[in-house]
Amino acid sequence: MALGVKHIETRSWPLLIGYRGPLAIHATAKWERSVVDWLEGRSGGQGAAAAVLYNLQAENCHDWRTLPLGCVVCVVDVLGVRRTEDLLAIISPEELAFGDYRPGRYGIVTRDPRPFDPPIPARGARGIWHWDGFDATRFDGTRREATRREEI
Repeated sequence: MALGVKHIETRSWPLLIGYRGPLAIHATAKWERSVVDWLEGRSGGQGAAAAVLYNLQAENCHDWRTLPLGCVVCVVDVLGVRRTEDLLAIISPEELAFGDYRPGRYGIVTRDPRPFDPPIPARGARGIWHWDGFDATRFDGTRREATRREEI
């Protein structure tokens, strides 16, 4: 998300339904073995893996292993939450490669990533958690009204 190549975060739960506003994005602390196998071509879905790697390279990330882990990488604006079944008809193949769009899941639709440079080390948690010291008002200056195309 911090690189701007992914705009939807998929989850199995609809926790952010009704929320609109800033959200800090925390990178995983470590890569899951299944993701590493997928990115290194040892499991199925290689077309999607190739799309992910291509999009990362387009943003000057030439090795996925250099992506920051265990830190807050950016703040995004949440536009809303939609069921994955509703998103499939309107997302790009590139976006599809970055998420789990199986039926019964949810997509947190975002825009305007504002990356931290450097990323901020922080202890994360699964799901939504409170980040002590985060002041959302620092990031409201770049928000803009949604155009009809961006509305959910």
